[in-house]
Amino acid sequence: MTFTSTTDFLFVILALSTTVVTIFLAATLYHLIRVLRDVEVITANVRDTSERLNKIIVQPTKLIAGMVSKALWVGGFLGSKKKKRNEEDDNG
Repeated sequence: MTFTSTTDFLFVILALSTTVVTIFLAATLYHLIRVLRDVEVITANVRDTSERLNKIIVQPTKLIAGMVSKALWVGGFLGSKKKKRNEEDDNG
């Protein structure tokens, strides 16, 4: 390969460097796509796990907390009635 001028040499260098940059960008894009696919899989696993935890822990805990608050309300209501009855018996 003979270069008749420095411009020919410049064009060859530019072509080679453009090829190298293109290969580098293609490899980078390929790895980025693989990473994003892994992130998608991880996100799906986290979503699935959080749904399971919600079904196993959070919903029963809310149910039990609701039942306890109702029981405390009923207990307070009955306790106040008993207290009134005791006061009436003591006064009457």
